[in-house]
Amino acid sequence: MRPESHPTRTQVRERLVQLLIDVAKIPADRISDHATIDAELRMESVVIIEIQVALEDEYNIELDPIYLIELNEFGPIVDYVYQCAAESNGAER
Repeated sequence: MRPESHPTRTQVRERLVQLLIDVAKIPADRISDHATIDAELRMESVVIIEIQVALEDEYNIELDPIYLIELNEFGPIVDYVYQCAAESNGAER
């Protein structure tokens, strides 16, 4: 990804799906925008942190781990990561 551009929401979603498959070992058919961390995805906190760090490194952003847990649903988490990536590449904080 070029530094002057930011990913599309679709690219963020696809990357997060891939991380859930690779890191959390969650089958793709269980991942939907309404899937929740605590119920359908059943993710352990260490896995959430691992995915968070991977996203932060890839998109050069900082994510609030508490906010990620509070969002709970996959779709809103994708929106949050996308928004952070867009803001990070659009303006310096």
